[in-house]
Amino acid sequence: ELYACSLQNRMPQRSLTRSFESYIHWLNSKDRTEAETFWRTYLAKVTEPTRLPIEKGTLHDVHQPIENQQIETLIIDARRTKQIADFVQQAQVSLNTLVQFAWGKVLQVYHDADTTIFGMVVSGRGSDLAKADRITGMLINTLPLVMHWNVEQTITEYVQQLHQTIQKINDHSYVSLSELRSWSGIQGHAMFYSIVAFENYLNDYRQPAHELKMSAVQE
Repeated sequence: ELYACSLQNRMPQRSLTRSFESYIHWLNSKDRTEAETFWRTYLAKVTEPTRLPIEKGTLHDVHQPIENQQIETLIIDARRTKQIADFVQQAQVSLNTLVQFAWGKVLQVYHDADTTIFGMVVSGRGSDLAKADRITGMLINTLPLVMHWNVEQTITEYVQQLHQTIQKINDHSYVSLSELRSWSGIQGHAMFYSIVAFENYLNDYRQPAHELKMSAVQE
């Protein structure tokens, strides 16, 4: 609506945003005891972070600034994209769940580990936060995603279980990493050495010439 109004040089008839203050009120109303119980149970069996699959001795201190960084782009062809879309639809999970699973599996295979942990970026807009999509502000958070690997489970069974776990994490996503460190038995300063941020929107900020077109966008 805002985009259409800008094209027609007119003001929108109603406000489409909510104040950031409403988010602060929601945040202050959350039950920290409930969150602590959930996270203590969730992190109970994790004692150390999963390192990146690189040669031992080459991993630098996570608190040191990054001197060199690179961008690696992987383009998935139409056939494989359809296979992925068909799988998540059949399994009734989100594409985000499958992407998180894939990175966890990479860590598990390289380390031959029974348990892996890495950071997952969440929107911070809880399901009980009314009209959360209309709040302007930095609400995102990065939380630990733990995967316990059971060889008896099929991939479909695992991602379905993981999908439910991610939903529970989102319901308790209003905590800070400092709180999580105090509630876990993970040794050291870092809870995880890698982060997955799944973005389900078009990554093109150039303004179109005449109209705004978006297709096949799902939450």
